[in-house]
Amino acid sequence: MKFNCGITGHAGVLGSKLIKKNNTIKFIKFYWDIANKKHVKDWLVKRNIKIIFHLAAIVPAQIVKKEPKKANKINYLGTKILIDELIKLKKIKWFFFIYIPCI
Repeated sequence: MKFNCGITGHAGVLGSKLIKKNNTIKFIKFYWDIANKKHVKDWLVKRNIKIIFHLAAIVPAQIVKKEPKKANKINYLGTKILIDELIKLKKIKWFFFIYIPCI
């Protein structure tokens, strides 16, 4: 059985390596603001995504310390919005998320 595989953070270090190493998988990339509920919901629904690699984050500690509001918006709020929408939809088969503490 084949499922649509979504990826956030596809342009980052981990996301780009994951895509490059798994070139047989067609990843559906998230290009919009992860902290925007409408963008997240539309992406999940319109593309019927069942598998998610959630890698969107601001990671370098120096950037997190320099821009804590932006880091919180992406790292915390964006992840919360994504998970809340997945729970509402009740259609996810697999969710992969890496947490890397920055501070």
